[in-house]
Amino acid sequence: MSLDYELKIDENEPIINENLLATLRLIVLSIDELEQFNISSVNELLSSMVTVDNERRALNKLATFLNDFKEVSFTTTLEENLNRLKSNQLKDDERYSLIYLIGQKQIVDNALRWIDNALSQLE
Repeated sequence: MSLDYELKIDENEPIINENLLATLRLIVLSIDELEQFNISSVNELLSSMVTVDNERRALNKLATFLNDFKEVSFTTTLEENLNRLKSNQLKDDERYSLIYLIGQKQIVDNALRWIDNALSQLE
């Protein structure tokens, strides 16, 4: 039995949800940045970059979180899982578990690549 899978990411949609970025921007605001905003301008804060430094801090915070998540959650590498998936010795439940795990790792890796690209565009 074979199971085809594919992780699709729409090129028109960012891999990182804009609401997540807005929350991170808010979390990493400096005092000076915070003083620029009042309650009526919060929508502006949540919909766009505050400052380049704030955006860098938000993206770095997310990258740190994702790298920590990988370190704690995954005991094998994506490459090891892909090689294991090629094995004909797997039971169905092992194969499905590997496919799920590979999908998780691909999502995290794609997010980290997106963050790296976004950070490089800030420079």
